[in-house]
Amino acid sequence: MDWNSEKYRGSVLIELLELHNVDPNAMLDHLYDLLIDKGPEILDNGNSPEDIRQGMDTIIKWFSDNEKYEQCHKLKQIKETCIK
Repeated sequence: MDWNSEKYRGSVLIELLELHNVDPNAMLDHLYDLLIDKGPEILDNGNSPEDIRQGMDTIIKWFSDNEKYEQCHKLKQIKETCIK
């Protein structure tokens, strides 16, 4: 799907919020999949480097706290790509 489509972004946000109400862990896993698939497209969408850094650090911390180190590594790579 096209991340630049406002309708698509809205539907993804609703899906994440609904999933968070049911299973926050599954929501973060789904968010991870989105970032792996479309990370730069999502993050370089008018966000400042500091906002990207703060948001990604929060997500990376959750994965680290849950001992999902491979995901942490991949998310750090996406973060570094997007804040250059």
